[in-house]
Amino acid sequence: MNKHEGKAILRNLFCSKKVLLVLDDVTHMSQLENMAEVQSGLKDESLQLFSRKALEKIPESNYLMLSESVVKYAGGLPLALHVLGSFLCGRSVPEWEDALDRLKEIPEDNIIRKLKISYDALNYQEKAIFLDIACFFNGWMKYEVTQILRNCDLHPTIGINVLIEKALLIERRICMENAF
Repeated sequence: MNKHEGKAILRNLFCSKKVLLVLDDVTHMSQLENMAEVQSGLKDESLQLFSRKALEKIPESNYLMLSESVVKYAGGLPLALHVLGSFLCGRSVPEWEDALDRLKEIPEDNIIRKLKISYDALNYQEKAIFLDIACFFNGWMKYEVTQILRNCDLHPTIGINVLIEKALLIERRICMENAF
């Protein structure tokens, strides 16, 4: 009936089982995220997003510091977090440390390439919305940003949702208000 019931059904069906799940016709990141439980115990939503991709459980203390470093490196960009999470998944602590040292010297081409592809696929208004939020409105309340962008004739309601679907933008929940 809804995503909450769907999560409960999946959790009950697959609890403590290893399964191969084949998904067809998945076009938006939100479809996958709605199937997965958000892990509790991690304060930062970017860290939660990364940890869901890179780790099967809440990171142990040695992975927590490394995870925070990766999130800082990615600047909280959801698409970068997914790419790095996939790259680091299943690797040892020394491999994570070495990868982080390498990332500081040489940016990961895969991240830059995927971000460029995603950005290039946006239309003019979506690019303008993305750049405005990234440069000026990061951390602002969603309704305030939407009003400002609407006054600029940028159609922010659909534009912001497209950016979220393409994992170029993530909403943070703060006191029942949406912020970027």
